[in-house]
Amino acid sequence: RVGLPIISPRLLSTTHIRHVFGRPIATGPPNRNPTQNEVEAVYQLYAAELRALFDAHAALWLPAAVAQKGLRVVRMGGGDPEFIRSKL
Repeated sequence: RVGLPIISPRLLSTTHIRHVFGRPIATGPPNRNPTQNEVEAVYQLYAAELRALFDAHAALWLPAAVAQKGLRVVRMGGGDPEFIRSKL
């Protein structure tokens, strides 16, 4: 038998994906054995830049109800969920 495959209409719809790039994060020179404090310092820089990107672009690209919920970052293996804003 030969025929056309059945294609779902969902596969034909378009989805818009937007990318936003932030500033580079200074991590210092390569270090094979960083201390926990060094890792934490880089994480805090990352978290601050992530918050800045979200705050700058959320209202423009997200539905209002989603943007109003804010950004929540959960550190895997880091204990309780951590809200970036409380760390800054």
